[in-house]
Amino acid sequence: PSLTRGAPESAAFGGSDAPMPPLRRAGDDDDDDDDDPLTAAVRKAEAKPETPEAREALNDLPPGKTPSSGLAALLLRFNLFAVIKETCSVVGGSLIDDLEELDQEKRKERGGGGWPIKFYIYKIVLFAAQMALIYGDVRFGDMGISIFRCVFGRYCLAKILWVGKKTMLDAIKMQVPLLWVPLEVRAEDLHLLPSWVRVAFPRGLRFESAAVIKELLQRSNGLFFDCKCLLWSSVAGVAASGTALALTTACVAPRRAKRSRALVSSSAPGGSSDAVSSLFSAGVDYAAIDFSSLPTCARRGSALLSSQLGFPLSASVPFFYIRFHKPNSSKLTEWFLVDDFATVMPKLNVSRWDAMPAWVFESKTLRALAAGAALIFRGMDIRDVATSPFSLLEVFDPTIECRHNYTYTIWAGVDFVILLPDGRVLDKRLFLLELLKAYADAA
Repeated sequence: PSLTRGAPESAAFGGSDAPMPPLRRAGDDDDDDDDDPLTAAVRKAEAKPETPEAREALNDLPPGKTPSSGLAALLLRFNLFAVIKETCSVVGGSLIDDLEELDQEKRKERGGGGWPIKFYIYKIVLFAAQMALIYGDVRFGDMGISIFRCVFGRYCLAKILWVGKKTMLDAIKMQVPLLWVPLEVRAEDLHLLPSWVRVAFPRGLRFESAAVIKELLQRSNGLFFDCKCLLWSSVAGVAASGTALALTTACVAPRRAKRSRALVSSSAPGGSSDAVSSLFSAGVDYAAIDFSSLPTCARRGSALLSSQLGFPLSASVPFFYIRFHKPNSSKLTEWFLVDDFATVMPKLNVSRWDAMPAWVFESKTLRALAAGAALIFRGMDIRDVATSPFSLLEVFDPTIECRHNYTYTIWAGVDFVILLPDGRVLDKRLFLLELLKAYADAA
């Protein structure tokens, strides 16, 4: 298709149909050339994963080149571990002793009671990771570090960076992909930051509390969920009627205003009469937004997408494209064409794979989802990642989340972006950017 104008992602559109990876069973060779350091070491040794030869190749790597040795160095640095050379053993470090004493003092202040604090290994590791982030001793790309892309995975990272007073400039040095999470911007750093940052936040960006960061993340997630509800509502109609993928736009008034890179104009606290601007208003309380009604969510999604290009959605959308965020990187996969969505989705409404028709495994919908899963679960077949076909259905079917007033917007731990044929984009990063702009304008 010709994408002469549209949202920012349209400029990155390359080709109409990316190659579909074959479905692989666990243990098969992974032909992806973009290997992480551990996979590269195993390949160099010409060994197969999870074999004695592969373990030997990994054991031969120098200290600091494996996740476990890097973690050990971090634990030693922060005195969470100590090595007794005489016995070649590891014990708790001096910091744990200090923390235990601090806990005893706090318990005395409270008049005793309760159990003494226990430092289990997972607590030690999490504490070390927080310290590394606060000190800035992390390079997400070089170290192959990623985060679970759910709201609270993002919030955990964002809160640690905010508590550690790490700004967007610091995050760039740490190789944190921008717009993963809300980041503060110092006005004095603007000349060192990308041009879009200077345009979006000419006075900088600061957050009053971690609660503000949490709400921004929840709302960007909610906006994406609204768009997903719109997409699913159209697919449900397709499955029932067998017609083209229709997106109902009767509730949306035509919008002829020109749009640039921004989705909508930022609005002041309290919102405005404009249905779309109010979605991004800094004055909207996330807790008051209702996600329990699929039609309501779909109407919000329709208004949001209709605003992107300044005119309503097309009468029908017979196909769309999807791409996935790569771990520990700002890069995304190629676009995958999905033109059999409406016929595949009903077939996934079962609990077992063994009764699945063979054509479903060759469908573009399933192969695209397999490509996304392979980013985290390398070399694994999609049937091993999603043990039930129904769990794949839930990636797009929002009815269960609506029933519980939840918003689910990831697949296999990664984010995805959807591109409609006319250039409109469902992208959590763009929604977060608009929310951040509105927040900065209202400050």
